Amino acid sequence: MAKTWIAEVAIEARRNQRFVNETAERLMELLDSGSVISFSPNQLTMGFEVEAEGPATAATRAVARASRACTTANVGDIASRIIRIEIMTPEELAREVDEPNFPRLVGVAEIAELLGVSKQRVSELRREEWFPPPLRELAAGPVWTHDSIKRFVKTWPRKPGRPKKSRPARV
Repeated sequence: MAKTWIAEVAIEARRNQRFVNETAERLMELLDSGSVISFSPNQLTMGFEVEAEGPATAATRAVARASRACTTANVGDIASRIIRIEIMTPEELAREVDEPNFPRLVGVAEIAELLGVSKQRVSELRREEWFPPPLRELAAGPVWTHDSIKRFVKTWPRKPGRPKKSRPARV
């Protein structure tokens, strides 16, 4: 029994070819009203639905459909210029759309809260070689990925309390 798949077919431009708005608009008309086209001068990606029994058949049908549309739109034969084919269920596409496409970031204040320490203590910990390096240094301060700090917390050899100060020798 056939089901709906979401297909993405990406192609590169031929030598001396550039993708432009008119090409994208023509391809959208040829593929269907639910299609999505994204492009740069050197690469074009077509997204659309296909009906098929499984993902392999969906990929074959997607390439055939994209090829027909590209030939009609004077993009030319795409068989040797395909650089990516992706087939997914509509549910997987919805999950991907809901996921942010950038990592969760944390600064000193968030790390202090995660570790249960002061911001000053985070600054001290940061000087230790085993503390993860920040992803970037911004004018507002350093930022880390949340995942790198989570990994750090799992391996942090935390010793509660203040370290004992050594007393100077009495003379």
